[in-house]
Amino acid sequence: GQALVQDEQTGAAELRARLGDVTRECDATQQALFRTAWGQVMESSSVTAEQVEKLLVPGEALIEYKVLAGLLVAVVVSRPADGSAATVAAFGTPTAVAQERPLWGEEAEVLRGPLLQRLEQLQDEAADDAGVPGLPGVVSAQVLAEQFGVAELVWLFRRPMLLCSGGVDARQEAADMQAQQLRVGAALYSLLLSPLEEHLRGQGIQGLVVVPDGALYYLPFSALVAHLPDDIDDSPGGRLYAHPELRYLVDRWRVSTLPSAGAYDGMLQS
Repeated sequence: GQALVQDEQTGAAELRARLGDVTRECDATQQALFRTAWGQVMESSSVTAEQVEKLLVPGEALIEYKVLAGLLVAVVVSRPADGSAATVAAFGTPTAVAQERPLWGEEAEVLRGPLLQRLEQLQDEAADDAGVPGLPGVVSAQVLAEQFGVAELVWLFRRPMLLCSGGVDARQEAADMQAQQLRVGAALYSLLLSPLEEHLRGQGIQGLVVVPDGALYYLPFSALVAHLPDDIDDSPGGRLYAHPELRYLVDRWRVSTLPSAGAYDGMLQS
């Protein structure tokens, strides 16, 4: 009996050691990806951080995103509202997929069917789970951020907008998707802006200049959902977008998007 207990303790110790090795390897991999993204962002900019400082006014920040395999990196150059020197900070957020895939163009058509099937499966699970608050059959922002990659979320967010330009049936489908679209917008906000909020607020930032990457070029940043009220699904007449406590990114910051930091320099010089 004593030998069995000792064997179990030895096995548990070996398992803990292996888990520790795996954890350290994962952390090292993420740090390596982070450094790679940082280098790609800073090297791809045609202006230096010091030059960007001269381009920004107090209370303004330039955010340049880089989407890598399993990691979203944001490099923030900001001018505090109090007029103090500009700062440079970087934030890394793990994403749900190991490889981002394009969801625009004919070659991406084959990817959209499985994506919608995954969403429908999660919606069915949400409808069956009575213990989860919210509207039955609508996937929460937290689950969306955990289950879908950045490009997938961008496509899901834009889909109702694209349907609105179609016929009656397409517009009705878009109207039926508003509850889910708001959750997708909140999921994107949680990935793109939530990690930066404390830093931006601490510096009194009021305006954002966003340099996207990859699928983020297709994203209307101003429309991201910054605050989704708990009672959003009880909006009178089903007018979710008109809820008085619903807040978008543009309600918190002025925002503009540019293809690169260098384009910002050129715009100001012209």
